Formats: sequence, structure tokens, C-alpha cells
Amino acid sequence: MEKEKYRPFSFMILIVIFFIGAVAVSACLAVYFVHSGKIITADIERYTQNYSITLAETLSETASDLYDAEKTPLLQDFFYNRINKDIIDEAFFVLNNGKIILHSETSHSESLGGNIGNNEFAYNLELILRPALQNTKEVLFTSYNIIGRENPFDFAPRIKKFMKQYIYSGIDSTGWLTSKAVFNKNKPIGTISFIISKQKVFDAIIERFEEIKKYWKYGIAGSTAFSFLIALIFSLPIKRRYIKPATARKPRERFAKENRDDYFAIDEIENFSPQKTANRRALYEETEEITEREFDEEFITIDISYKTKGSEIVKLEKYDLWELESDEIQDAIPIRKKTLW
Repeated sequence: MEKEKYRPFSFMILIVIFFIGAVAVSACLAVYFVHSGKIITADIERYTQNYSITLAETLSETASDLYDAEKTPLLQDFFYNRINKDIIDEAFFVLNNGKIILHSETSHSESLGGNIGNNEFAYNLELILRPALQNTKEVLFTSYNIIGRENPFDFAPRIKKFMKQYIYSGIDSTGWLTSKAVFNKNKPIGTISFIISKQKVFDAIIERFEEIKKYWKYGIAGSTAFSFLIALIFSLPIKRRYIKPATARKPRERFAKENRDDYFAIDEIENFSPQKTANRRALYEETEEITEREFDEEFITIDISYKTKGSEIVKLEKYDLWELESDEIQDAIPIRKKTLW
């Protein structure tokens, strides 16, 4: 018969599939965050470097010509018109002694008293004047720690270390310094320098992190829905066909002694062979001793060498014993055929 079997909701399947999905989503998003963060920070730094170096070379050549011609007002107009304050925070032209010739922020120049050496804590003269002091025409572009600018990753040293190792190696500093020597009569007299904040780099990393966090929420929600669906499918009722198993009772309970005597008496009359009937009776009595046995094997063996000739072992299958245990004998011939008589 067919019967519906209801299975309880499988929370174990739900948890396992959800865990696998959450780990897969998190791993993929972590790889994407590292890869995309590395690309975007490298692009920002490369663009800033190219822009500031090109501008520093242009301004240094112009400053060299106009300063030699003592046309400082023209230099000042050119200087202010070329500075893009969306990229460069501070731009200044200083001499080797620290005297400020031009500064993009007039208030800063006034507060410094016309010399950046008055605030060596905020202005690193060694870096700013390095191209002039080394008498080189190359442009210096290096990381620079801007005083007063906060690093948004200082609150979590482990996160900052992770960022430095896998996304942006210059995350420890808050800015860049671009510096180019200004020459007058083939001698370096000072430098054109830019101080540029790394805030765009920090903002890009934070923006990408927020984007990854949003994707992670979507991924976790999808993993939850998928795991719930799979667990629900496994919990749906199923139909199975059940066959009532035949129960074998003890031979002594179902085959009384008087019934056995009648059976062997009838057999003796039908076959006209008292000897065969006696042999069958002896075989059955030996088989009857196996009462509580579980028939796990295909057949059992009984040694009846003392009762038969020409064979020592008789193999008696389950079918033979089950037939002997049935309520009535349907056909005794199969049993007789499988004996040696």
C-alpha cells in the first residue's frame, strides 16, 4: 500500500547550506574589494602624480624665467591661474633659505611670517628643498604627512595594516609632496612645491567598502532564501509503498506435533515408501531445532551424513524453512526435490 510519510523541517540542511553560501559570498566580495580597491587607489595616485609633476615642471621653468627678469607679478598671476585647488591643497615657491615668494594661501604666508622655516613642524624643509639642495632637475614625488589631517583608518590598526598590505601601501601618510627645483643662471635658488592630500584615496576606499557591504547584505539574504528553499524541499511529504512483511512464527507454535504426524502418515500412504517418510521425519526434526534464528544468509547447511548415502551435506534454503513454517503445506514436492531422496 501507499502511505505519505511526513518529515520534519530540516534545520541542519538550512544551517549547512546557509553557512556554505555565506562563506562563498564573503570570500568573493573580499577578493573583489581587494582587487578593485588596489586598482582605484593606484589610478588616483598615478593621475595625481602625472598632473602634479607636469604642473611643477611648467611652473618651475616659468618661475626661473620670470624671477630672473624680475617679473614677479606676472609669475604670481601665472602661478594662481594654474593651480587647481580641487587637486592641490597648497602650492608655494620658496627660496633655499625658506623665504616664501609665492603661496596659494595668502593667510598661510602671513601666519608664517613669510618663511616656512618658522613652522618646521608643519613643513619638512628637508623634503621640500631636497631637489634644490641636491642640485637635480628631477621632480620629487613622495608621501608626505600633512599636519592636521586625520587618517580615517587610525582607529583600527588591524584594518589599517590589512589595507597597507593588500590595497594601498602608502596608507600610513595623509598626503603627497611634489617638489621641483627652480634654477637661476644654472644654480638652484629654490623649489616649486605642492602639498596634496590623500583624502580622495581614503574616500575611494571607504566608498568601495560601503559598496561591498551592500553587496554582502544582498548575498547573505540570497543565501538565506536559497538555503530555506532547499531545506523546505527536503521537508516536503513523500509517498512510499509499504509491503507488510511476513512474520515467521516458531515451528512449535504453528505446526503442532499431531499435524506433523498426520502429514507424514499421508506422505507414507501416497508415496508407498515408509523409509523415505522416516528420513523426511528425521530431517524435519533436525530442522525444527532452529527456532529463533534470523535468516540473514541465503542458505543453511545441515550435516546428515549419518542418514544418507552418497552425500554428506544438504543445503537448505530460506524458502524451504519458511515453507515448513507456513500454516498449510501448499506443495511438498519442492521440498522433496531439494533433498537427496
